Amino acid sequence: MNREDLPPVIISQMPIPKRIVYSIDKKSSELVEKLRLSGAVRVKKLFCECASRSEMVATFLVILELCRSGNVLIAGASDDLTITYCQNTGADVTGDEQDGQP
Repeated sequence: MNREDLPPVIISQMPIPKRIVYSIDKKSSELVEKLRLSGAVRVKKLFCECASRSEMVATFLVILELCRSGNVLIAGASDDLTITYCQNTGADVTGDEQDGQP
C-alpha cells in the first residue's frame, strides 16, 4: 500500500523521519586525511562509503572546494575518476603549462 492510498488520518499520524545533517567541515577533514594517507582515491569509492544523502552532498561540496583551491587533481574517464592530493603546489589543475601550451 502506497502513502497516497492511505486515508488522511493515518498519514497525519505517521512519524516524520529526522533529517540527517552531515557537517562539511567534518567531511573535509576526513577526506583530506584520507587523501594525505593514500595519495589518491577513486571518486566512486568516496561516494560508495557515504551512509546518507547528506554525507554524499557534503562529499561533493568538499571535492568541489578542494578542486577550486588547487589542493586536488581529478583525472580519468568519466566512470573511473581518481582524486589525487597535491597539497596546493600552485600547479595548474587542468594539467596545462602556465603559458597555455600542453
